[in-house]
Amino acid sequence: MNSRNFVDLNLKVPPEERIRIKTEACVRGISVKQFILESVSFRLAAEPVLASSLHLHPSELTASEDSELRSGSDED
Repeated sequence: MNSRNFVDLNLKVPPEERIRIKTEACVRGISVKQFILESVSFRLAAEPVLASSLHLHPSELTASEDSELRSGSDED
């Protein structure tokens, strides 16, 4: 996995929130990683000021991460 795309899921996420994320991903039939990426993409699209402060366009994130997800490198 490319270190640029690495996401540490242990960043002060309360246990109840981890359970909610895992449950929601399971209900939707997607991986936890894909659920988080979709959530981030949605928030960046909804908040252009945040995206611009990160110097990202929402499609930049989804395009690179989407190809990785499709390649089967899933790590829940």
